[in-house]
Amino acid sequence: MEKTEIIKKFGLVPTDWITTADGVMIIRRPGIKKIQRVAGIEVLLTVMSSDKDHCALIAYGKMLNESEGHMAMVSAVGSATPRNCDHIFLHETAEYRAVARVVLELAGLKEGDVMSEDEVGHQPEVVKASKKS
Repeated sequence: MEKTEIIKKFGLVPTDWITTADGVMIIRRPGIKKIQRVAGIEVLLTVMSSDKDHCALIAYGKMLNESEGHMAMVSAVGSATPRNCDHIFLHETAEYRAVARVVLELAGLKEGDVMSEDEVGHQPEVVKASKKS
């Protein structure tokens, strides 16, 4: 799906995303929430493991696929540790990562050059490029 289609379909505004120099569309947290709401995606979270130095959650997402007449379901893991997180909010970061992965997958955006803002922390080349845009 092209960037303009994504923006129109999910009602995104310019503050909901960043486009990197190499064309990757990074969706910010408010944009992920809009996509979730517009697409009718329901998410349930389960804690895999958690302590003061790490958190790992599983997000289970479901969405009615009207064109095919069935329920689409996916799951994704979100984790955070001091090594992969720039701040002390590990549990919140793990939650956001898991939910964003499920939302992007169910909305059909995971295959393209679309990522959530917390995903870019693991890919320095994307972070570096995004600072130029």
